[in-house]
Amino acid sequence: MPPSYAAGLKRLYNIERCMQKESEFKIAYSEQIQRLFKKNYAEDIKEENEMSDRAWYLPRFAVQNPNKPEKYRIVFNAAATTEDTSLNDQLYEGPDLLRPLNGILFRFREKRISVFADIEEMYLRVK
Repeated sequence: MPPSYAAGLKRLYNIERCMQKESEFKIAYSEQIQRLFKKNYAEDIKEENEMSDRAWYLPRFAVQNPNKPEKYRIVFNAAATTEDTSLNDQLYEGPDLLRPLNGILFRFREKRISVFADIEEMYLRVK
């Protein structure tokens, strides 16, 4: 993998410029970042590892749901390229294990009781 520190830092500067323009965005984004540290999903970079060739720095950005304008969600951009490659390009795709949605919907009504769930912060919990 090519070094991605410079590209990640450039994206960070873009976010900081947005924070200087919009104080509400700065507060919301900072709270989200602090939450990542609090839950141990993120950690500080040691100075000696800053420009490591063995690390891939994922740029991030915030998205806002039009139905919830006060809430921002941080998105880690694994499609961001450095020297014409991205983290997504390097990951093994594997077989498609998803079942067709129409079969799931038909079986949903077979029993008297059904259960469904949403896994909160699923990708942040992968180590």
